[in-house]
Amino acid sequence: LQAAEEVRLRELRRKAREDAEVSLHRSQLQSQFERDRKIRLRKIREERDAKKRALIAEQQRLKKQELNRLQSKMRFEQQREETERKIKEREAKEQEREAKLELKRLVDAQAAEAKRKEAADRIEDNVKTARQKAEERRSELVEKQARHKQYMDEIYHEKQADLADKKIKSEAMDRKRKYQLKKTKRDEEETKRVVLSKIEQEEYRLKELTDQREKEARLIKAEKELQMKMKKENLDRIKRAQEYQLICQIQKAD
Repeated sequence: LQAAEEVRLRELRRKAREDAEVSLHRSQLQSQFERDRKIRLRKIREERDAKKRALIAEQQRLKKQELNRLQSKMRFEQQREETERKIKEREAKEQEREAKLELKRLVDAQAAEAKRKEAADRIEDNVKTARQKAEERRSELVEKQARHKQYMDEIYHEKQADLADKKIKSEAMDRKRKYQLKKTKRDEEETKRVVLSKIEQEEYRLKELTDQREKEARLIKAEKELQMKMKKENLDRIKRAQEYQLICQIQKAD
């Protein structure tokens, strides 16, 4: 009986140690899970804040880019209008000067040749020639103006093409950033899945261990109950034997 009691005590102490180890292990797993969860939540908040900052920066960049484009276009239009105005002013002054010179030449010619009838044809020819030259100069001026306008248009289109190229590069970089963000998110989801799988496996192992210990405890209890039953039956037999001896003694005494 003393040996059985010692065995029972050892089993109880062993079970207590194992229960303490299981409780400690479970507590450590819970603490690790909480730490991991806080880290994931912090990373999610940091990524969300980074995305917000990136979106604000991108919006500010696009707004600034659009403002620069409008300002460049405005400056270009102002320069073109100023150039056209100066050309028109020069053209008007040139035409006015040519007209005055032509008028002066005509008046001088008429005054010099007024007395001679035969000079009239020459004066008319000179006037026609002067008008033709003035028309040629005006045509050249218009042609120069057209070439200048074409040159300014080419500069404008080159600037527009450069802005379009920068926009395409910016959109490509934005797509690359979005791809990197999606890839990072997929990697984190995979890591989370692996961690949860390991936690589930560990919980299943702990459950199996708990079930095994409960089974062992039931066996120990059944064995103890059997020993108690056998002890009780022995006591009952001893008691019946003593009662039988007492009856025999009483009968002999009679």
